[in-house]
Parts: sequence; structure tokens; C-alpha cells
Amino acid sequence: MGPMILICSNSGEVLWYVGWGVLLKNAKKKYGCEQTKSEYFWSSGARKDTPTTVLFVAPHQIHTCDLSYIMGTLQEVNVPEYLRGTLQEETKENVALFEAASEGDVDRLREALNNGANANYFDQNGELLGALHAVARSHSASENGSALCATELIEKGARVSAALISNRNEAIHEAASAGSEDVCRVLLESSPQCAGSENAFGNTALHAAVRSGSADVVKLLLERGADINKQNHRGSSALHIACFLASNGKDDDA
Repeated sequence: MGPMILICSNSGEVLWYVGWGVLLKNAKKKYGCEQTKSEYFWSSGARKDTPTTVLFVAPHQIHTCDLSYIMGTLQEVNVPEYLRGTLQEETKENVALFEAASEGDVDRLREALNNGANANYFDQNGELLGALHAVARSHSASENGSALCATELIEKGARVSAALISNRNEAIHEAASAGSEDVCRVLLESSPQCAGSENAFGNTALHAAVRSGSADVVKLLLERGADINKQNHRGSSALHIACFLASNGKDDDA
């Protein structure tokens, strides 16, 4: 993954993003700037003379940035502290945290947190996966290891509403897709409203649970108030997807 530019809301939601190379190419065309002069386009903190605050996402770190030279005036957005500067550096503590989260290893995860790892750390490789997303995907050797990891992260400030850049999945989508009832339960207890969270395609966790064939997660989500009639951007409800899968065995068009 190459560097990217993100604009975030003050709740951490990514409102807009674009590849750094594309951005510089467009800036050079519009302003006659050399691509090597990246100091024209970002700095280590939000500047006082611009209403624009965004994120510069490099493979190894995330900075707050200033894009007024390129994009003109935008509405001011405040970047959450947990996504700034050193908190997102690829330190040994953050790497250890992410690895432990991916494996559902609560002992290693606690140790990383005690050593100063950021509970909201996003891995700087691949999908920019958050630690809580990694836990939601993990298949722990112990029955409830992943759920314990999720609890530890949330207690240390991990945001249940943090979404992936690629598809806007929150941790609840990932847990539902993995059929992880225990992790879904932890997430719902911490943030009941996540039962209705939509990703970039309008899918909720209920859509994801139906796709994964996890009846237990489907039941849990419905008990916690998931909208059984909610349609995604293609007009498909969870029932549409279930019927489609039953008749076709795949969900490419649902």
C-alpha cells in the first residue's frame, strides 16, 4: 500500500480519501508544483491559517495534514488524537498488539497494552486493519480468547465505530462475517448502536451474518435490535440474501 490522504470527521469517520501519487499529479497539473516538493502539501500538524485538517497515511505512520494548497477551502474537521503522530507509529509495542489481536492472544495483548501500545492502532500494511477489526477476524485457540481481547481493547479506549478505509466495515461487520458470536456480544454490549452500522455498500452486521451462515450471530443481532428489513445499496435485505444463497449458493449479486 502506498501513501494516502484521508479527511476524517471528529468521530474518526473517513469522509474522503485518495492516493498520494494521484493527489500530487493533480496538484502539479493545477498549480505547477513539483512532485518532490511534498512540503507544500502536508505538515506535522494542522496549520492555523487553514480550515482543512486531514490525515497523511504512509506505510509507517499517520500525520495530521494541510491540503488547502491543493483542494481549496474545506469545512474544518478535527482529527482524533488517537490517530495522530506517534500513536500510529509502527513501534514494537503496536506491532505486538496487532499480532496478539490477530491471534486472539489476550495475555500478549495485555502485555502490549501495559507497555504503551495504542488500543486504536491500525496496522500499516495491507488493509490498514485496526486492532479491534483484527480481533473480530481472529480465531483464537481458546474459546473466548478473541472476546477477551475485544474487551481489553475497548476498556483501553478502542473505538467500536472505527471503520476500515477499504469498505467502511466496523468491527461488528468483521465479527459477524467471521461468525464470532462472543465478539459480537462484546461489541454490542459496549456500543448497542453498532447493530445498525452500515458499511460502504449499505450492509449491516445482519447482512454479514447471513452471508456467513451464522445463525447464532443472526439471532443475537435480532435480539439486540437489528433491523430485519434494512436494505443495502442494492436493495437487498438480509432475507433477500438468505433466499439468494439458498437458491444459488453464492452472493455476488446480492
